[in-house]
Amino acid sequence: MLDMVYRLDPEIIIGQGSLSRAGSICNARGGKVLIVSEQGLYERNAIDRLGSILASSGVDSILFDEVSSQSTSDIAQEAADLARKSCSSLVIGFGSIKTQAIARMTAMAAASDLSVFDLLDGKKSKKPYLPYIAIPAIDADPLMFANYFLALDPRDRSIKLIKTPPGMCNAVIIDSVLYGSNFTNEKAIATAAFDGFCTAAEAYCSTKANTYSDGLLEQSFALYSSIIKSKLDNPGPIQIEAYVDA
Repeated sequence: MLDMVYRLDPEIIIGQGSLSRAGSICNARGGKVLIVSEQGLYERNAIDRLGSILASSGVDSILFDEVSSQSTSDIAQEAADLARKSCSSLVIGFGSIKTQAIARMTAMAAASDLSVFDLLDGKKSKKPYLPYIAIPAIDADPLMFANYFLALDPRDRSIKLIKTPPGMCNAVIIDSVLYGSNFTNEKAIATAAFDGFCTAAEAYCSTKANTYSDGLLEQSFALYSSIIKSKLDNPGPIQIEAYVDA
């Protein structure tokens, strides 16, 4: 009987306080890290905490915190230029959905022979990209594990679909603490659970599904159902503790 071998890519770490693993993950990949983030994370000391975690693991980092709710994809050019000047070899996207998209664009442009506008126009780079680590905060990114993301073109305010190179995302760290009050807000918990259940159902029906993914998704159905049921039976905040190292 032939062996069945599964390669999980990227590495995924989920758990309360899992941000503390960022140092060891980045250290294993070496080099200097560019953190692409946003001002809102200063309020919860999240940026300072990430910087301390990286420093304690011996990882050099430089921060680009200029992403805002009004930012368009051209700001990724500034971040990419900073990555080149600082000789960064790894990009961390630390923040909301928009921050993650801009961090991805930064990773693609920093080591490329193309500008951000070239990438928006669909041109393909012949040079390699910088590895990228996603650390979502504030909200969840529905395209986190997709091989594409959405970018806002500042020239005409249109939304462009940008395909990412295979393997660009090296790791994903999902720390429930970074979502702040969302995990104690009843409506947010119920909405997130229902959204997760629907996403799992869509994946289960996908033509790309296989035996391994079906097994994981069946487990997710049970977990999401238990969360939804707990909200119906006992309204009020619930405590969710989970840790997965894949």
